[in-house]
Amino acid sequence: KHIEQLFQGVSNVFIFQDDTLVGHKEGENHLDILRLVFDKLAKAGLKVNVEKCKFLQDEIKYLGFVLTKHDLSKDMSKVQAVNDTPYPTAIKQLRSFLGMANYYSRFIPKIADLLEPMYKLLRKGQTFHFNNRCKNAFHELKSIIRSEQVLPYLDPQLPIYITTDASQTGMSRVLSHIMPDGTEKMVACVSRTFTKAELNYSTVHREALACIFAVKKFADYVFGQKFTISTDQRALIAILGNTKETNETYANRLKRYALYLSNFSYQIEHIKGQHNIIADCFSKLTVEKKDNDNTDACEDEGLYFTDTTLLDISQILVETQKD
Repeated sequence: KHIEQLFQGVSNVFIFQDDTLVGHKEGENHLDILRLVFDKLAKAGLKVNVEKCKFLQDEIKYLGFVLTKHDLSKDMSKVQAVNDTPYPTAIKQLRSFLGMANYYSRFIPKIADLLEPMYKLLRKGQTFHFNNRCKNAFHELKSIIRSEQVLPYLDPQLPIYITTDASQTGMSRVLSHIMPDGTEKMVACVSRTFTKAELNYSTVHREALACIFAVKKFADYVFGQKFTISTDQRALIAILGNTKETNETYANRLKRYALYLSNFSYQIEHIKGQHNIIADCFSKLTVEKKDNDNTDACEDEGLYFTDTTLLDISQILVETQKD
């Protein structure tokens, strides 16, 4: 926390415990940012171990990922920890495995479907029995995680699309780019099931909720940017489009949705259901949603992958004196 406060307001400095990443945007001077970082450390009485530092790297490994100038991929040395995990024999071990697996969920569109047999074992009153269905999913998930996949970073200069879909049981969203060659590349994806209350919504309401769910989740990416929402529900063009009659015509819940979207610069387009392949497959393969929880199950589990030992400023200063 002390280190985070130290670099508060300094752009492109990312901190996890005592691991600090310094980058720069195009047009910025990387050395100037480094000078600022070292100046702040010196004024705080802190030092860095030069032997543990790497400068001017084209590719780095950070928190289980490999980062380059253009894209993000998995750190295969960390993936090995998932691959070496034996069958869980208790709830605690299962949660740990799910946490490690879900840490890379952004690369695995069908992860919710694969994890469904194992998530059932976490339900209240469920007897823990890691059956053949769980074992098959266990091995298949490991195989997928071992595969090499790359996700591009969001590029504000390229057309940005959020594709949404809602099925009878869940909703999904995909953030993607249309590349210069006309192909569509996924930047991120997430899906979840409906709560018991949401299951009572009409089809239009569920599709509208999927749009709101998508924009909220991707707000950090799209706020201040122009983007297109693609949906296979034609009625949403009138309901959530930038039209004056929206607030006069539709139910209160839909009014709230339209009001929220008014904060963004977007257009909404209809895409035929048979062409909504990317999001549609996710909505049918969703992460289970708890009624009393506003977060995605996969995001809840992701923290098991890292060491959560806390560091305070006194520990940092002691270790600094050793360097």
